[in-house]
Amino acid sequence: CTAEESAVFLSGELVDDRFQAVLTLDGGIRGLFGDTGHTTMNGPVMAMSKPDDGGSDQAEFDQVDGLDYTWISVAGACHESFNLGIEVSTLGPCETLAQDRGWDITATYAFAFFRRHLLDDDGAELVSILDGSVEVDPVVSLQRR
Repeated sequence: CTAEESAVFLSGELVDDRFQAVLTLDGGIRGLFGDTGHTTMNGPVMAMSKPDDGGSDQAEFDQVDGLDYTWISVAGACHESFNLGIEVSTLGPCETLAQDRGWDITATYAFAFFRRHLLDDDGAELVSILDGSVEVDPVVSLQRR
């Protein structure tokens, strides 16, 4: 990209209507689109992360306004916990959360989120996962805006 193209991208003024919902795994979206670019998203956003991220995900959640935003924080999770079951041998196993447990948590929320927002599934069980009224796993903390 040229400097001018990068400036336009980071300005937060670009909107791509092809995106109907966004799920970020082990990190938020704020840093990808400049300071306010994430606010131009016109669909729901779910971020999944570990609580000891240095505060960046909490800061993003606190600053989101007017956006359908769900933050799933998984205690004990490692980066490898959010890869939907793909073996990541270069990183090694997560030593603070069993690999299968992390994958099950990630898959449950990803499946529910996209069924709800891409397929308009409003089944009671699915909605209760996404609004936090059903506990998927005790290590999960769910916050919504």
